[in-house]
Amino acid sequence: MNFRNCSVKIPEGKETTKDGATYVEVRNGNFSIKLKTFCTPKIAKITFQGLYQGDFVLEPGKSYDAIERSVKDYKRFAVYDYDTLEASLMGKDRYTKDELGLIKVEFYEVKRKVQPLQWTYIMEPSYKEPWTISWGYGTNTKPNWDKTTISYTTHTAGSCNCQTSVIGTEGKSDQCFRTDDKYDIDYSKEPIVLYLRLIPRKPSVKYYQHPQPLKEYETPYPKSL
Repeated sequence: MNFRNCSVKIPEGKETTKDGATYVEVRNGNFSIKLKTFCTPKIAKITFQGLYQGDFVLEPGKSYDAIERSVKDYKRFAVYDYDTLEASLMGKDRYTKDELGLIKVEFYEVKRKVQPLQWTYIMEPSYKEPWTISWGYGTNTKPNWDKTTISYTTHTAGSCNCQTSVIGTEGKSDQCFRTDDKYDIDYSKEPIVLYLRLIPRKPSVKYYQHPQPLKEYETPYPKSL
């Protein structure tokens, strides 16, 4: 999904839209999230089902690996249908109906930190950049935005009126992050907010929509001459 030069993708899912909101159909198991900005540097704050997962530094136009874990631990993101045993183990009853499967990404404008003079060297950047987390994430306090102005920069969150998915963790991730103290969040500017809701991916019924009796197939019988 792209919105105001910011992008959020779930590589393992299939995006659908309804009433302007974005849903992502995903199968049970691990998933990841890809972020991108196209114009200016951003710090993206990720929240799953109301729980903070980390701040990530984005340089414009760069392609980053998909994020598969929180900055807080090494457990991989996972998603399961609401009616599965795994969803119960993930604590589905702890969340409200509207929180289930909801992904929120806030793209904040940044301001550069004052840095001391230091020696630098040139390094050819690779196409796939390692993820960076903002230095001192979670230490700033977000001001109370005027709801009438924040709606201009917010992508619509879909309501939870269908069978939903539950986000948790499963398995271990070897993904590493490095800190980046080049930027601070500029809280004087409103963030661009994108919402996705994960929902179960329906099984394909392409070949089962029209049941037919079994037919006998054989070559024509050769008649006597």
